[in-house]
Amino acid sequence: SVRPTRRPTPKPSSRMVETVHPVQLIFTNVASSYTLSATDRASIIEFAEEVLKENLDKSFELIEIVYAGGGNSQSLSPLPLSITVKAPADVSDFVLAYIMGALENNVQDILSQCKSLNWNAFKDVSISTGAEVTVGIEETDRRPTPRP
Repeated sequence: SVRPTRRPTPKPSSRMVETVHPVQLIFTNVASSYTLSATDRASIIEFAEEVLKENLDKSFELIEIVYAGGGNSQSLSPLPLSITVKAPADVSDFVLAYIMGALENNVQDILSQCKSLNWNAFKDVSISTGAEVTVGIEETDRRPTPRP
């Protein structure tokens, strides 16, 4: 007897979405004489990116962190960031909470990095985080395109 051949069933794939989150690092008690250089700003942002890569949920992919302030502002507080993360669609509403938690849980490491840049400017500083309400979502669908 001839047995029908079974076609393999496609594995379910979770749909991924990219979410963009405006987040602020808020510095308190920075020395009044300190002005933020572009190099120091880039170093702080790069370190925040490392913190997120190490501490975000493994189902998330950190796409980028960029400075969200205007021009070459030398103001440090707040330091506005735009953080783009790709995550499964079913948890995309919670990405901001994960980002904020990862940053808040590692604020002492971020502060240590700042002190290594300029001890006198950051010796009495404390850092907190803030988020803006607006979140932009751009969906990215990872399902394979059906073949004709």
